[in-house]
Amino acid sequence: MKELLSNAVLLGVGLLLCSVLIHTLVIGRLYRWYAGLDSTRQLSYRGGVWLLLRVALVIVLTHLVEIAIWALAYELLGALPDFNQAFYFSGITYTTVGYGDVVLPFAWKEMAAFEGLTGILMAGWSTAFLFAVLNMMLMGGASVRGGPGRPLP
Repeated sequence: MKELLSNAVLLGVGLLLCSVLIHTLVIGRLYRWYAGLDSTRQLSYRGGVWLLLRVALVIVLTHLVEIAIWALAYELLGALPDFNQAFYFSGITYTTVGYGDVVLPFAWKEMAAFEGLTGILMAGWSTAFLFAVLNMMLMGGASVRGGPGRPLP
């Protein structure tokens, strides 16, 4: 049981929860922002594209912040020599690319599994939210054409 609750596992779970908290705050804020848009205003095609680009940019920046937090943890633990290498390792682990050219010391290897799981969960959540915004645009709310409750033909 002691091996199961190693420092790496506990830290990995903590960082996963931190990422979920950050994502919750950002997605919640984006949703409140979108829901607060004037639903009677019709967006042009460009306006709809611009809205989706802004949402996507915020989501990508959120992922980069989460990757940076994991990288900072690796650097502070001394698991990787500097922030640049830690950020690179974190990015390829979070996105599950996993080149294997940079690896963690044995004592911290379990953290990589938690970071990969975090990346999968956060990417799926982000994709679902972006799809939901697109769907809300097409079905009503701040729609590209047609106004609230009037879907595109």
